[in-house]
Amino acid sequence: MAGTYGYERLAAMQADDIPYDIEDTTTIDGLYHVHAVKKIWGGYNLCYATILATNGDTLFSRIALAGIGKDITDSTAILIFNNRTPAYLGSNVTINGNCYFPESALRHYQSGDSKVAEQRIYKSPDTVTTPRNIASLVQWATDYNDAALRGSKLYLSDSVYRSFYSPTYNIAADTVILSGKLSGNIIVSANVIEVERTCSLSNVLLTGRKIIVADHFKGNMQVIATDTVILNTADTITYPGFVALLPDAGKNHCKVPCILMRDSVNICGDVYAYTADTKLFSALQISSGAQTRITGSMYSSLSLQLNGTYHGHVICRTIAGNQLSQDNLLSDLQVDVDSLPSYFAYCNLFPLSNKRRIVKWLEGVRN
Repeated sequence: MAGTYGYERLAAMQADDIPYDIEDTTTIDGLYHVHAVKKIWGGYNLCYATILATNGDTLFSRIALAGIGKDITDSTAILIFNNRTPAYLGSNVTINGNCYFPESALRHYQSGDSKVAEQRIYKSPDTVTTPRNIASLVQWATDYNDAALRGSKLYLSDSVYRSFYSPTYNIAADTVILSGKLSGNIIVSANVIEVERTCSLSNVLLTGRKIIVADHFKGNMQVIATDTVILNTADTITYPGFVALLPDAGKNHCKVPCILMRDSVNICGDVYAYTADTKLFSALQISSGAQTRITGSMYSSLSLQLNGTYHGHVICRTIAGNQLSQDNLLSDLQVDVDSLPSYFAYCNLFPLSNKRRIVKWLEGVRN
């Protein structure tokens, strides 16, 4: 019975109207004391639930990483919002799912060797599709970036584990170079963060101005930057990963904030770039190299430069062309919304669903 109450409370804590960092304490039937709290953990929520007997014994305690579940009625593959530039289908394009292009795109549909069902092309919305919960994440990232220590440099080659039942272990410096093993309730905040190939990360969160990951790295982390994220050749971020570019969370940023993914980058998670600053509307972008593979959603409030394979949703204002091509030209691209794994849950920003879902169980005991 205690376990049933505990899971019900965890489910209830995921709702958007439940405030962060406020402990919810209730008593059930005079037998159980229930304690629950929700916290921001980068692109996801951390939900805690503990049930105590009247004598103080712990009957149930679980911690869950929570996000947003897929709406099975939505088959959006590509959505280009608030844009009047026609979309053109070039060579080697396969899209399995609904496509929302600017209205004039219907007059420029090209079949060729591309595999896109014409009956699944619709007019894109006139309004901007904004990420959910974006203001909370921007403020959270701003607070951590303000706490980064200026003028110091830290080489971290140690092994550090931190339970999610313990207070968050914060590592802060002006520059942090990671080569050791970090796992658990750890946040690294710095002006510049460098992740070396030998580094091992699990459930760790990195936030700063510029974050650079060495080639052939593999690990589980969330990355939130205000200027630049560089994922080098053959980097792999395992599920549930999260990569975000949020210039609004920094006091100063470069002229061209970007997420740069070089060739053969593999991410199982969501990739987001968002700004409310209209001065950056011609600059902010996500750029992906050849043979990129993203399993999850990709979102940019400005532009995406796409190459590779995407199992999930692609949402943006513009698909950017290279120097030799026009905007909204799709080529060498595969998008398949139906290939998203059944276990997958999106980050807390995903705008096309309001269903809540457990992403991952982190820690806990059940009696």
